[in-house]
Amino acid sequence: MGYEGVYRAWDVFEVAKETYLLADSSKFNTYDLNSFASLSRVKAVITDSNINAEGMSLLKRHNVQVIIAD
Repeated sequence: MGYEGVYRAWDVFEVAKETYLLADSSKFNTYDLNSFASLSRVKAVITDSNINAEGMSLLKRHNVQVIIAD
């Protein structure tokens, strides 16, 4: 996704009443120099049951609901 796609996604994110993040457990505890939004703006994360304790703790600290979908 180029910058234009990122800007469109950001516009949708800004007007959403609730934001849900869909990410498999391998995406947690990895670090990237790019960020899209703060976890404090996410209502819930939908992930698989392989999420580790560190990932769960991070989401809990930001009051993000975790939905396990296997």
